[in-house]
Amino acid sequence: MAATLHNLAAVLAARGHYLEAERQYQRALAIKEKVLGAESLDVALTRNSFGMLLTDLGRPAEAVPLLEPAVAILEGCLGPSHPHLSAARENLRNAIRSPIHPGPRGVQDADETNLRPQWFGVKASL
Repeated sequence: MAATLHNLAAVLAARGHYLEAERQYQRALAIKEKVLGAESLDVALTRNSFGMLLTDLGRPAEAVPLLEPAVAILEGCLGPSHPHLSAARENLRNAIRSPIHPGPRGVQDADETNLRPQWFGVKASL
């Protein structure tokens, strides 16, 4: 169930439904933490994806507390040279360097169809 919610959140985000994607990431993370424990690899991957979404929506202050433990968990589970760890470190750097906005692209509860975050440097266009 949690893996499906995580995947649904990714699809929703790619299609421009960011607020619903956020809700699904929250649900997936809550289930994974309860079932697998906070230090699980799956929890780290969901934290990373959720943090990336929040950063892309202009909410890096909310992303950093998700991304920092994700990086720590991935370091312990995957080792220092794994590509997932490299991506998570980059996501954390982006969140830390990102200017803080009051909401998605600077607008609270903006029309989701006008928002298109960049995922791995590529503008989403579904």
